[in-house]
Amino acid sequence: MSAKGLEFSRGGRRILAGVDLALGAREARVLVGASGSGKTTLLRLIAGLEVPDRGRVVLDGVVASEAGVIRVPPHRRGVAMVFQDGALWSHMSVEAHLRFGLDARVPQRKARDLAVEESLELAGLSDRRRERPGHLSGGERQRLGLARALVHGPRLLLLDEPLAHVDLRARLDLARAVLRVIESRGITALWVTHRPDDVPLTNPAVSVLARGRIEDRSPGEVAVWFASLEKV
Repeated sequence: MSAKGLEFSRGGRRILAGVDLALGAREARVLVGASGSGKTTLLRLIAGLEVPDRGRVVLDGVVASEAGVIRVPPHRRGVAMVFQDGALWSHMSVEAHLRFGLDARVPQRKARDLAVEESLELAGLSDRRRERPGHLSGGERQRLGLARALVHGPRLLLLDEPLAHVDLRARLDLARAVLRVIESRGITALWVTHRPDDVPLTNPAVSVLARGRIEDRSPGEVAVWFASLEKV
């Protein structure tokens, strides 16, 4: 996956000012940025949920989006996104979330059943399959969002603040679970967060989104950068 020169504005405010980003196959990267820096917007551009003003998104060598045009629709990109707010349906069980829309992608029932079981197991939700989101903990709801994304077998996984609604005690376990799934499935992944303390929980390379552009930083440099923001 690569993004080249992505620019995006909304309501007269420039959000992305020429983002360049490249992820190799099976690579996982954490993108850190302050609230409102455009992290979610970047994910939505990669997923095909927004159209760039300038620049392009390339997936598997194919131009998926470019200035003002979506050339590959979201459902054909092989991209899955775990949303910050979960985007879960209150009336549907855990298992129903995973099965929703799966028959259109996986025609054979046995293959669908296997995909659902594997995703439930990887997310640690096999014994919660009949529960609805309102009866799940914050960590379980985040894992449900992850399982729903994984069941379709994506090549690229986009994670928008996956630890946002998880208590401190559960954050490390969930971070490890997410990374374990990414590694076991051989998925390319982009994890975005506004919390510098999320970075020590993860192993991937780290980049920073600031002033509408991406900069590579070490975890130590990320901490110093955030400390400087707090003093402003």
